Amino acid sequence: MKRTAFVSSPLVLAALMLGCHSPVPNPTVPTNNKDNVGTTQKVQYGYLSISIRWPQRSIQAIPETTKAIVLKLFKSDGVAVQLDPQHGKDALTILRATGQATVNLQLMAPTGTDYRLEARAYAETNPTDADTALAMALQSGITIKSNERTGISLNLLDPKTPFVNSLNAPNGGRGSSLNITGQNFEAGALAIFSTSSTATMSVTPLPANISSTSITVTVPSQAVSGQVGVFSSGIYSTGNPSFKVFSSIVAQPTTPPNLQVGSTQTFTAKAFEPDGVTEVASPVLTWESGNITLGTIASSGVFSAVSPGTATVRALSGSVTSPWLSINVVAAPTPSPTATPTPAPGYLTLPTASLIGGATVAIPLGAGPNGNSILNLDVTASTINSQINATLPMSGSITNGNVTTPVTVNVSLLFGSQTVTFTVDPSSLTSDLGLKINF
Repeated sequence: MKRTAFVSSPLVLAALMLGCHSPVPNPTVPTNNKDNVGTTQKVQYGYLSISIRWPQRSIQAIPETTKAIVLKLFKSDGVAVQLDPQHGKDALTILRATGQATVNLQLMAPTGTDYRLEARAYAETNPTDADTALAMALQSGITIKSNERTGISLNLLDPKTPFVNSLNAPNGGRGSSLNITGQNFEAGALAIFSTSSTATMSVTPLPANISSTSITVTVPSQAVSGQVGVFSSGIYSTGNPSFKVFSSIVAQPTTPPNLQVGSTQTFTAKAFEPDGVTEVASPVLTWESGNITLGTIASSGVFSAVSPGTATVRALSGSVTSPWLSINVVAAPTPSPTATPTPAPGYLTLPTASLIGGATVAIPLGAGPNGNSILNLDVTASTINSQINATLPMSGSITNGNVTTPVTVNVSLLFGSQTVTFTVDPSSLTSDLGLKINF
């Protein structure tokens, strides 16, 4: 294949004629040293041996649309180095020869470190900064030493080089679905997986699963952990993130305890890479119940017992699954009936003084010791000392009488609250006697 190039700079031609091991003349240039005005110092030069090519195309050739390639060399401070001193230009334009796959040339440049070399391909023969490059390449950190050759290979990449932004999961089992998002994915693009430390394989997505920014594929059965990329229009993507592949899953506990209906059990899982030893941290997987009528399992691994029987669960990702785990679900015990507690008896004592002019006492629901629905009043008296009148909201009354001891009223009721009003005639009081209500 023809590899010569027409170049516009005699400096390049001179470098080509000098060959790899020819000494480089060190011309003198004026110095600006204020202490030695007008003197000259030698500027040391070295070689740049440059190879420029259009990579990863089936024809391995620079596109026919390319008419010229422009080279620029910059110092670490961003100042351009003159590559075409005859014409006082910072850029060197190389004209493309027909059928040319690679451009090889040598340049002389001042010695130094941290140079940056740029190459841009144009459809124009005499491109300007206003023209859009068809492709470009960049290499930084170049060191040029005196009388030594520095080899540089520049791969011109289409500005639409595919780029992978992210994966929908950091890991997954073989056979699982993986979504790749990025830019510049074209029809016919392939997903690239690692199959060993040095080999890769491509996976063709279904047409419905590809767009300019997204590709969905199935993780191949031969895949191993490594970078995942995209091959689109003959160009490999950049930004390719790492993806952990696992080929086995172990769910725990392997012997879960018996579970009563309504109770839960949390399961966990470990995943291992194809070597069977390396564990994948935080594996992305799902959980499955063998019979949801016996029990269900959430994405978090929490199993809920539904009905008696032998339930089963497992963890999976794609075609990789754990063994089924069995859980014996038993019926919950029947609760014993709760005995109705018997209210404890109590009493309320009111001093006689608080009854003068009338006192109202509310008897609470179920206050009676036996829950009796009948309101019973029992008044006993021995001697006449005071007048006590008890008026009930229900039928009945208490006969007026004189007593020398506190009046005792026994009350039993079940429904609602009953109100009893007691009235005392102060003119007949000879002592401060009280009223005691038992309930």
